[in-house]
Amino acid sequence: MARLSDPKVQRVATALAVVASAAVAASLAQGGASHRDPCHLRHECPSDHHTYPWGPQSLYCTSYPDERLASDTTTVAWGGRTYWCHTGTAAGTPSKPTGSACGVERWRVKTLADTTAGLVSPSARRTTIPQLARLLSPAGLASATRQRGTETSLFTVRARLVEFAQEDDSDIHLVVADPASGAKMIVEFPADYCALTTRPPLRAKMRSAREALIRACGPASSSFRTLRGTATITGVGFFDAVHGQRGVASNGIELHPVLAFSGTCT
Repeated sequence: MARLSDPKVQRVATALAVVASAAVAASLAQGGASHRDPCHLRHECPSDHHTYPWGPQSLYCTSYPDERLASDTTTVAWGGRTYWCHTGTAAGTPSKPTGSACGVERWRVKTLADTTAGLVSPSARRTTIPQLARLLSPAGLASATRQRGTETSLFTVRARLVEFAQEDDSDIHLVVADPASGAKMIVEFPADYCALTTRPPLRAKMRSAREALIRACGPASSSFRTLRGTATITGVGFFDAVHGQRGVASNGIELHPVLAFSGTCT
């Protein structure tokens, strides 16, 4: 009988361990961040993180085993990968109130659900509205990915509150101004039920920022209401097309979404 101390047995055992490790790594890789199939951008295959409805049954799916929910009772094999799916709404997303709508244009970028959201810096940089307004607006912006640089940066500004309203896409559109120069820009607060991100910390920050604004200034309606007060606001840089929005900066720069709000309305 072969002994474990036998060099040949040890070599075989080592080889088997290497094969087993490779098999585990391959299994984990199926749910790893390296999956970048472009079919996700077109919603032509199941989602990786419960982020969009797929197929005639409107299935919300994940290919990450550690994201599998108790409600993921439907299993789908697609492109050599296994997906666990449920019908209904995206994981962690509140039901949308009757009559409410969410946005479409660059919406994944606006709610930190795009494939490049991981590039956003976790550290905010203090700046001013005039400095942001001087940033160069790109000639073209991809609908599903963000512009590296400004759109992968987190900014904090001190601003005077001007006016706000809740838009058709359920965002709260807040116009703010630089306390010194009066230069204006837009900052946006997405509704929780419209946020597509599957990252709980980001969703929590968006929700908390919107709740802080409402606590300070009251609920926003579909009509713009004049505000008075000041606030410190932190959000992700975002370039929007300039199309006559109320309070828009000359280069279309916004903070979208806002992740932190601290201020008072008087």
